[in-house]
Amino acid sequence: PLFPYTTLFRSQTDLRIEAANYQRFRSNFTGRPNVSFPEVVAELSTERVLTMEFVRGAKIDALPATFDAAHRMKLASTVRMAMFKMCFEDGFVHADLHPGNMVVQDDGTLIIFDAGLAKLLHDDVLIQFIDMSKCLTMGTPDDLLAHLQRFHTYLGQIDWASMRVEVAAMAAKFRAKDVGKLEYGELIGDMFAIGRRYHVHPVPDMMLVFVALITAQGIGKMLEPEHNLFASIAQYLIPILTRRNEHVPDTDEARAAHARGAQRSGSG
Repeated sequence: PLFPYTTLFRSQTDLRIEAANYQRFRSNFTGRPNVSFPEVVAELSTERVLTMEFVRGAKIDALPATFDAAHRMKLASTVRMAMFKMCFEDGFVHADLHPGNMVVQDDGTLIIFDAGLAKLLHDDVLIQFIDMSKCLTMGTPDDLLAHLQRFHTYLGQIDWASMRVEVAAMAAKFRAKDVGKLEYGELIGDMFAIGRRYHVHPVPDMMLVFVALITAQGIGKMLEPEHNLFASIAQYLIPILTRRNEHVPDTDEARAAHARGAQRSGSG
C-alpha cells in the first residue's frame, strides 16, 4: 500500500510538521538540561520554510580532543537515556537519529536536529514495545512466547513448543557473548527470523522504533564500546513496568537491573 509512503513524503516536505515535532520534543525534554532541540521561530516558518535558532557544537562523531574517556562515557549515557525516554516513556520517537543529526556543546549538552521523521506510538503499541524489550533484555523464553501470544498476529496453528526451543537457543547464544560483542540489531533480526519461520507477524510500527534504537546503540558503542545496552534497557524498564502493573521477569538479569536502579536512586 502507498499510504505509509505518502505519509512519510508529506512529513518530509511539509515543514509545518517538522516544526510541530520540534515543539513536541522540546516539551517532552523540558527539565532535561543535557538534551536540547533547537527552538523554532514560528513567525518566520511556513510550509516551505523552517527557521530555527542557530546552535553551535561539535559533531558527535568528530569530538575535540578535550572530550576524554569520562566525557565520552557521560555523552554515551545521554544518548541512551534520550532514546530510552522517547521509546519507553514518551512514545514519540525521533526516527532518524544518526550522528549527522547531533552536535555536542562545550558543556556536554546534546543538541538533536532534523525532527521531520518522527513516530508517535499510541499506548497499545507502546506497551507492546516495552514488553518486547523486557523479554529481549531480561525475560525467559516463556516470557517471549507469552508476548507473541498476547500481542502479535499469527496464521494457522503454531508449534509453540518447537518455537520455544528455538527462542531458548537464541537467548542462550546472546547471553553467552561478551558485553562488547552484544548487538541489539542482531538479536532483533534473529528474533524476527524465528517469527517468520512460524508465521508470527510483528506490529509494523515496532520495526521503525527498533531501527531507531539500533542506531542509538551504534552511536553509544562508538563512544563507549564495552557498554552493555541490554543491562541499561532492563534497568530503565523496571520502574516503568512497575508503574504499569506489568509482569517483571523472575530472572538474574531482572534482579540485577532492580539492584542497579535501587543503588542509583540511593546515591542520587
